Amino acid sequence: MTAFLYKIAEAIGIGDPFHPMFVHITIGTIVASVVFAILAEILKRPHYYNVARYNANLTLVASIITIILGIMDWLYFRNGSTEITYILKLVVSGVLLALLAVTFVLNRKSENKDGSKLLLIMYIANFVTAAVLGYLGGSLVY
Repeated sequence: MTAFLYKIAEAIGIGDPFHPMFVHITIGTIVASVVFAILAEILKRPHYYNVARYNANLTLVASIITIILGIMDWLYFRNGSTEITYILKLVVSGVLLALLAVTFVLNRKSENKDGSKLLLIMYIANFVTAAVLGYLGGSLVY
């Protein structure tokens, strides 16, 4: 099934892996969530907490898609290589997914407009974990 999808993509002129095209959505929403949470803390703007919350929730959905595409690319283009960097990326991706799930639950429970220090810590943890994943991904490419 995966090979079929890549063959279709190649037939229409897309010969590159899918993962790099979608990873930007995850990175963008993680950065937006942490930036708006920090701005909300500094400026005391309640609606910025909501923007951070929505971006963090969107990140969970985007990361699931990104991880699935990353695994597909790894299996198709690298034949499931067991090089340590790939294994680390899989492990850190699982950590990010767990952090995002916890962030989602905390966001659902925290309906206050004042934000939460714990949520801010979670947004920062998500960002740092995504940065580690980006570093690992970059080391695979360069």
